[in-house]
Amino acid sequence: EKKQEAAKPAEPITQIKYESADKQAESDLMAEELKAYVYEKLANWCLGTADVEAEWDGYLKELEVLGLSKWLEIQQAGWK
Repeated sequence: EKKQEAAKPAEPITQIKYESADKQAESDLMAEELKAYVYEKLANWCLGTADVEAEWDGYLKELEVLGLSKWLEIQQAGWK
């Protein structure tokens, strides 16, 4: 039986070019914090231990506290 493998490019199709190693480290740290929060909230909502409708505005505010806008700014600067 022959397995099919997904086509994978030799080089990344897209790559963000950070202005410095410090910006990349900052972005990586922010991304980890943002992901952890998002995954926690998604799990709670999917399990029914929290109400997405009741918490949505607070969720968006907490994303901003965690630096979502700053993280997006760093990412977008790397695409220029």
